[in-house]
Amino acid sequence: MGGYFQGDPKQQLLGWEGAWATSYGNLGWDAAFSHASDIGTDYAFRLRYEYLQSGLKNSSQRTLRLALEHQGDRFTTLDELTARKKFGWDLSANYSQR
Repeated sequence: MGGYFQGDPKQQLLGWEGAWATSYGNLGWDAAFSHASDIGTDYAFRLRYEYLQSGLKNSSQRTLRLALEHQGDRFTTLDELTARKKFGWDLSANYSQR
C-alpha cells in the first residue's frame, strides 16, 4: 500500500494504491484525484482481481483477471494539457492458460 503525489503550480495529481493477497486471489486498487487550474478537480479509480492457479496440481497455469475502472470527465494526468474523455467506465475480463 502506498501513496503518490506529482505536481507543479498549475496541475497536481494525488493518489493511493495497494494490493491484498488472499488464498482466493489478489485484489488491487488505485484511486487518484487530479486538479488542473484551467480544468478543475476530478477523480479516477481502478479495482482489480486476479486469480492464478499454480503449482503441481495445475500445470496449465490458469489465470483469471477482472478489472473495473472509472475516470471522471475532468480527470487529467500530468502529461495531458486538456481533459480528454477517454471513457467513463471500463470493465474488462481476461482468462488465460498455457
